Amino acid sequence: MDNNQALSQAHCSYLQEMEQEPVAETWDGEPIYENEEYFDIEGEYVINEIDALRDYLNEHYTLKTAGRG
Repeated sequence: MDNNQALSQAHCSYLQEMEQEPVAETWDGEPIYENEEYFDIEGEYVINEIDALRDYLNEHYTLKTAGRG
């Protein structure tokens, strides 16, 4: 597959996602689409992405440093 085919396929995939209806919603109101991975954390959905997980943890938990109380 050449670069143009790969780019075209990625673009089509993006457009298909834009046309889909969400099947659920994350804890912060973002859509969850079919086949998208997420965590169910005590009834709240968090997308399986580093930034989304970090945002959730920062919003719900206190970050501590060992040895500093």
